[in-house]
Amino acid sequence: MKLQLLVEIGEYNGTMGLKITNNNKVIYSAEPNILESGTATITVDVTQGPVCIEGTGKGAFDTLTDRNQTVLKDKYIEITGIAVDGFELQRFHIYHSSKFFKTYFDKNDIKKFILPDGKDLLLWYLQILEDHELSYANMPK
Repeated sequence: MKLQLLVEIGEYNGTMGLKITNNNKVIYSAEPNILESGTATITVDVTQGPVCIEGTGKGAFDTLTDRNQTVLKDKYIEITGIAVDGFELQRFHIYHSSKFFKTYFDKNDIKKFILPDGKDLLLWYLQILEDHELSYANMPK
């Protein structure tokens, strides 16, 4: 299966690093300050099982704030979309799904999700969309 991550990379005192593992095997690695700020697409081959995405290289002085603690510049990585074999999920689908995680890396952290095997991919995708719809329907109006 092909996993495609759409990411936004913020830069302040450099950029964060990113490591992706699948079934405990490193399948993508970029050290801190290698990725350029802006948007990027990362495509890797994956198999059924755990996928871990790790943001690295964030330090104590990598966020610029004003005197009111409003963030002016930051070193971060945000996942803005995920596609698995062409099934596309946008940030809002991912954020509201119990199968995923907060998509914003503003500290050194590891995010994990489980990929089904190929025959269950469509069902997995539809469950994520349903999670999003149920969450959205329960929001206060």
